[in-house]
Amino acid sequence: MPYRLLVPQLSPVADGVAAFLKREWGVRGLKVEKSVYPEIKPIPTFHAAMTDHHMLWVEVSNRAYPTHLDGIVADCMQQGLPVRLVVAVPSGLKGSTFHEDLSRARSKGVGVIAVDGNNGQILANALSLSLAGVHPIARAEFPAKFRYALAQAESRSGKGIQPRAAMTYTESSKTFRERLRRRPWLPDSGGLEPIRLASIRIHGIVLCRTL
Repeated sequence: MPYRLLVPQLSPVADGVAAFLKREWGVRGLKVEKSVYPEIKPIPTFHAAMTDHHMLWVEVSNRAYPTHLDGIVADCMQQGLPVRLVVAVPSGLKGSTFHEDLSRARSKGVGVIAVDGNNGQILANALSLSLAGVHPIARAEFPAKFRYALAQAESRSGKGIQPRAAMTYTESSKTFRERLRRRPWLPDSGGLEPIRLASIRIHGIVLCRTL
C-alpha cells in the first residue's frame, strides 16, 4: 500500500506487520498515516480500534524504541488514553542499541514486533498505556495474607499479562471485602469501634486496608 510519510525502505515492514495483525490478531480497518488523537503527535503509521475498546497504534521503524515515543507514552499515561502502542521493526536487528531500545520499550509498556515477510515475532507485549503508569503497590500496608497475591499481580502486569493481573487484584479485594462484611468491627473494641479503611484504585480495582 502507498505511504506518504514512511521512508520507502520500511514499506515492506509496514505491509508485513499489517498482514500479521490482520491474520493473527484479527485487526480490521487499519487506517494508514491518520491522526488518532489530534493533541498527540506525530501521526502513527497505522491505527485501528481493537475489540477490547483500545486503540492500536503501530509505529514502523528501524529502531525498537524511537526516541520520539517518550512524549507519546507520557501523554497517553497522563491523559489515561486507552492506547496499545506497538513498534514494528525489521527482523534480525542486533547490537547494543537494539537491546537498549527493546529494554526501554518493555519498561514503558510498548510492544515490539519483529517482521519477516508477512510473519511477525512478538519481542515485547503492548500494555494499555492508560494503565502502564500505575505506581508500585505499598504491600507492607496491606494484611500479610494478601501481599503475595498483590506481588504476583504487579509482576504479571509489568510483563503485559494485565487481564490475569486484574483478576488477581479482584480475587484479593473480594476476599478482604467478604471478611469485612462478616466482621466490620475491630476485634478488641467490644464491637463499638468500626474499622476505618483507606483504599487505593489499581487497574480499575479498589483495594482497601485498615488504618
